[in-house]
Amino acid sequence: MSRSDRKQQSAFCGQGQPSLADVSRIADLAWAAGFVDGEGCLQIARQRYRGRPNPSFRPLLAVTQNHRPTLQRLQQVLGGGGHICPMQQRPQNRRPIWLLQYFGRHAINALRLLRPYLVRKGRLEFPQKTGQFR
Repeated sequence: MSRSDRKQQSAFCGQGQPSLADVSRIADLAWAAGFVDGEGCLQIARQRYRGRPNPSFRPLLAVTQNHRPTLQRLQQVLGGGGHICPMQQRPQNRRPIWLLQYFGRHAINALRLLRPYLVRKGRLEFPQKTGQFR
């Protein structure tokens, strides 16, 4: 590709046309949203601390899967803050089951990325400030 072609291409992308990287990112987020819509669980986790009379609450995004590389790909798309760990399996289940979890502000940030592409879980309201969750 010549220098003038690159210049023209970058000018074209600057006029509202998405770049290949943008299209790839949109496709990744749409895939992740579909996966979370079908396999994910959104909940408010209740936690008690010793010496505190009242429990604390924080949002939780959890996805289970028996194919760990799929969860690793999902974690890569959603960014940091998620943790993958093995789940206890039932005796009749021979495959290991993996769990990807995002808590607190990490869950909110992941859901904000996915929200434009979510179908079933897309109507949820998120707090304006992630500082409300720890």
